[in-house]
Amino acid sequence: MKLPRLYALSDERVVPPGEIVERTEALLEAGVRMFQVRFKRLPPRERIRRGRALRELTARYGALLIANDSPELARGIGADGVHLGREDPSPGRARRILGKEAVLGVTGYADRRRIARFTAGTVDYLGISSPHPSPTKSKPCPSPEAFRALVAAARVPVYAVGASPRTAPRPSSRPAVTAWP
Repeated sequence: MKLPRLYALSDERVVPPGEIVERTEALLEAGVRMFQVRFKRLPPRERIRRGRALRELTARYGALLIANDSPELARGIGADGVHLGREDPSPGRARRILGKEAVLGVTGYADRRRIARFTAGTVDYLGISSPHPSPTKSKPCPSPEAFRALVAAARVPVYAVGASPRTAPRPSSRPAVTAWP
């Protein structure tokens, strides 16, 4: 499976639910071709309603839609896949619910053992902690050197999860990692 190089996600703590479709369209117009939606606080019916609106939008742009945490939500909104954390269903259970063609991502955090455990047969990509803090998570960030080691430990494509360029500190003169092809 060929995954896009750039992956955006939204969280209702950052983007109000009433603005998510409009803001997602701006990202899609800018070239984003994989979008993850996080609904942590909305009631289930509202998650389905807004998720289906995002499915319609991402389909128009030929972009992948990934649901956060729940294979059942992913199936209910017609998403292309799901992204799972430690507390979520296992990758095996997600595959049984969504099928083998679904895009399956897992958070590797900054845990080298966890990152190395996942292979192309179990997941399609990993989200790992970036050197830049996330506005929605309070967790320590790896140094650029530790981040490179995390990327090197991965046996599937990785995406750095952290701040957007607008909220990230100014970049150094040297990139932290080489982009995954």
